[in-house]
Amino acid sequence: MVEFDDQDLSRLTDAYACFSGIKRPCGSDDTGATTIAYILKPKALFAYDSRPPVFWMRKQSVPRDLVFVAYVRLDVVGDAASDTGILTHWQFAEADENDPTLPHDFENRFVNRLW
Repeated sequence: MVEFDDQDLSRLTDAYACFSGIKRPCGSDDTGATTIAYILKPKALFAYDSRPPVFWMRKQSVPRDLVFVAYVRLDVVGDAASDTGILTHWQFAEADENDPTLPHDFENRFVNRLW
């Protein structure tokens, strides 16, 4: 059994930065324009541990040179994106050398920084 408390969990409200638009297609969005990227710096992750006799999740520290990116596809109403959407995917990404709270090459990965 994995032991953790609420301090181990990350929420989108904990994001260090938020970007609108990704400079690549994403699912049915050919331009990435309706995608928002939340950048987080979680302290822990849970990895699958396949050592017998029991298979379980194991808590481990997130390497300092990684950030977590959560992608949200905004709903489109008419011709405009709304303020609601769905979390479509997420990934760990290499952190920027100059600002370890942002992904490497963030200036070229995203269209606009919201905050």
